Amino acid sequence: MNYTKGPWKTTEINYYIHNVWTDEPHRSAQVGECRGIDRAANARLISAAPDMYEELKRLIEISGWDETHPAVKAIAKAEGK
Repeated sequence: MNYTKGPWKTTEINYYIHNVWTDEPHRSAQVGECRGIDRAANARLISAAPDMYEELKRLIEISGWDETHPAVKAIAKAEGK
């Protein structure tokens, strides 16, 4: 799967917007106003996603879990399968 590996960082632009970004190559996304949702938490989760993806793939590889395991299903979902 091809994606921008990061490292991703988060910055609060103002109360309503958090920026999620990486330097090399420069990529940026914004988490805007979400009623009743913690924007900072969403931004942190988005920025941690590439690390979680890589670690989960490693755990699946060494565990031998089959396609019925929730972790394997989560990776398939991330990969659009």
